[in-house]
Amino acid sequence: FSPAKHEVIVLKVIKLNHKLNYFLIPSCNLRYGNLTIWIGPEVPENFELVTKLQELITKTSSTLFRLTKKRAYIRNVIIAIPKTWGTPPESFNQSISGKLSRSQTSAQIWVRNSSPSDPYVIKTTPCGFPGAYLRLSPEFVLFGEDMTEMRGAAPEKIVSREWAKLRWGTFDEKARAEDTTKFYLHSDRSIFLHLSLPITGDVVNQSSPRSPCNEKQRLFDNSCVFVPSKQPQEKTYASLLYRADLPYVNDFCDNGDDVTPEMKHDEEAPTVHNLHCKGRSIWAVIREHPDFKDGNNPPMESDEPPALPNFTLLKGFDRRIVLVLDISTSMENYGRMGLMRQAVSNFIDTVPMNTWVGIVVFASRANTLARLTEITSYDARNILKTRLVNTTVQGTSIGSGIMKGLEVLETSGPRSLRGSGGSIIILTDGLEHNNPKINDTIERVREFGVRVSTIALGSNVAKDLEWLASVSNGRTHAASSGQFGIDAELQEAFASHHEQEDNFSVGSISILSQEVVIEKNSTVEKVFLIDSSIGENTRVAVFYQQKPAPLIAIKTPQNETFFQHEHTERFFFTHDESFQIKTIRIQGNAQVGTWAVVLENEMESTDMRVQVSVTSYQRQTEPLVISPALLCRSFAFTGHEAVVIYANLKQGEHAVLNAYVGAEITRPLSTSGIVDTKFIELKDNGLDPDVTADDGVYSAYFTSFTMQGRYNVKVTVI
Repeated sequence: FSPAKHEVIVLKVIKLNHKLNYFLIPSCNLRYGNLTIWIGPEVPENFELVTKLQELITKTSSTLFRLTKKRAYIRNVIIAIPKTWGTPPESFNQSISGKLSRSQTSAQIWVRNSSPSDPYVIKTTPCGFPGAYLRLSPEFVLFGEDMTEMRGAAPEKIVSREWAKLRWGTFDEKARAEDTTKFYLHSDRSIFLHLSLPITGDVVNQSSPRSPCNEKQRLFDNSCVFVPSKQPQEKTYASLLYRADLPYVNDFCDNGDDVTPEMKHDEEAPTVHNLHCKGRSIWAVIREHPDFKDGNNPPMESDEPPALPNFTLLKGFDRRIVLVLDISTSMENYGRMGLMRQAVSNFIDTVPMNTWVGIVVFASRANTLARLTEITSYDARNILKTRLVNTTVQGTSIGSGIMKGLEVLETSGPRSLRGSGGSIIILTDGLEHNNPKINDTIERVREFGVRVSTIALGSNVAKDLEWLASVSNGRTHAASSGQFGIDAELQEAFASHHEQEDNFSVGSISILSQEVVIEKNSTVEKVFLIDSSIGENTRVAVFYQQKPAPLIAIKTPQNETFFQHEHTERFFFTHDESFQIKTIRIQGNAQVGTWAVVLENEMESTDMRVQVSVTSYQRQTEPLVISPALLCRSFAFTGHEAVVIYANLKQGEHAVLNAYVGAEITRPLSTSGIVDTKFIELKDNGLDPDVTADDGVYSAYFTSFTMQGRYNVKVTVI
């Protein structure tokens, strides 16, 4: 396969606490708000599916209320339907919304057309950490227990079981798939891994039903299985993470002297949950979650949830982004102004069609360069680029830039979306010297529901940037661009906002992003691969700082070479001298195979440093996508830290195995901005810290911290 996209994330080692971004916003009495359900674009129009989803979530809310002992329920739910669906029936009129806040752009529940039909959670994290999302099939939502492999299970019980994995970080209380037997020795008896010892049933031999399995056979013969009784029982048993279809299994297991035998957790059983959670019960893990730890959200008096879920139907949306750019005098250092203009120009050239983009600049105060403008053509992109300034002003007030960005979102663009939501991307290279400051804008950012992502350029940057991104569900990036020649980081930071900025649209896929040194009077070829899943609207961009510009050409899989002056129906070459970018657009669908961009340095006495970027869009087949993450983003530096870097590699919803996944970490070496890079391989072998072998999630510890500062992590698939 071709190299998948990379992403850049930033690890900031300066704070004194260990932060996690939880995907829901619980308020008092733990009513889960901002739960978003995304119906995939391949799902045919069917508003009965929406009605059934509402019924399922309502029942699940009541089940969770009971399971958490009257502590939690679901309150506000967004259901995002595909843009291709028609007008909803009149019965939905009261719940239709055109607004999308920052907390609603990452769905926690996906409804997709793919096997299997039973619900499951994508969970790449250790015990106690939340999963990525819960996947439901339309068949499960519409037909419930008739479509599940666990016949007779109430759908809300199954969803509640998966919720425990998604929200609270538990695991299945079953044997691992690779285990040859599902029995283990417990007090000299062979016991089936069903967690609650009092559950009764029969042990049968699947290959020979008339031949019972004796105590010895159970431990070695994988044909021996335990068939629990499905007869109603007077008592309630645990655990729901074992079987949801048994009518008497309706709770989570627990431990302690006051726990009844029917509810007691078996810590000896070699289940997936025990292995990952070190023998702790389901309830023991849940109690340690911030939702309930230290007495948070005690039981309510009511036997039913205080309110039913409130549903909002969202049919498509227009993406709105305001670029908030630093033009203080420090941006003159190391050519940063030129690098910023180049990166922003490239961002505007590659932002998806029908996106609304605005531009704000700030120094001691902020000014609007462009109100929200819809990207509908190349002319619209060029008009926005002409608004970019090339001058600097004294002073730095990041807060003024944020407030001006909110003003642009509130007063321009589609009228139906002006009330809230949207995205702001802030780039700055300095500390705050003028009011308002970042801290002065936090409440307004929260109220407006905007997602703020930040790019810290250089080493001496305001420390509240990452906090701002954290409280608004944004991304954080660090770039040392311009100071020590690592120009690619700034381009990659902007580009990452195109790459699946949300669940509801698919952006460009980064195939290649690399700095290249072209020796004097020589030629270099950089190879990239196009596979069958990508190749639409492929764009090659070459960024340069030295003049004269390099000569460029494109080499096809048939070994044909086309030079920059040869415009054809297949290739369109452009040169934007004001931003120092050369581009090649491959018209239509690029042919599958090995391509190369050819770079020539005509200078006879000077080497040349350029950056090469290749992006493309998916065809009908879903592309390979890599989604990296860290288990923590900030902590106190002592010199003995270890964090987990992991990356989920998949094509559609299918795991991609046996890939080489590497992480490149840029580390600070001094307070003056000197950095170096370290490479580590991420592995999908099930060995610590990897949670499960061969699930497409590649993991590794990173321990080589050098000092307090920002660490940039780039994950690449080869």
